[in-house]
Amino acid sequence: MLFLIDVIKGLLTFAAVCVGLGIMYLVFIIAREVDWVIKQENRKQYRAKQKQCDFCGPAGKYIAVIVPGGCFEHGLYIRVSGAYLQIYDGEYPGFIDNIEINFCPKCGRMLREVENNADDGI
Repeated sequence: MLFLIDVIKGLLTFAAVCVGLGIMYLVFIIAREVDWVIKQENRKQYRAKQKQCDFCGPAGKYIAVIVPGGCFEHGLYIRVSGAYLQIYDGEYPGFIDNIEINFCPKCGRMLREVENNADDGI
């Protein structure tokens, strides 16, 4: 009889621990999701307050002008235009390449909303 009581106590203790761990896990998941929502709202508020730098503004400056010896007469120009990093030479109709970017490479300001739900990418 004493053995049966000890087994029942052990099973009840085990069930209480399992329920407690389940509740703790549920609280952890809720806290994590609420934290994610708060982070997203804080990022939106920060982006709204953040101003454009000299490089990602409407008439942005060149990030770099590269004049290698002999290859390009007019050099290569690198600048931010909207949500694109433009690389082109000074010739017409010369080389041009547009690379989509999410953030300004100089100040880090958000240029476009990131589409995935994970942390913001490049």
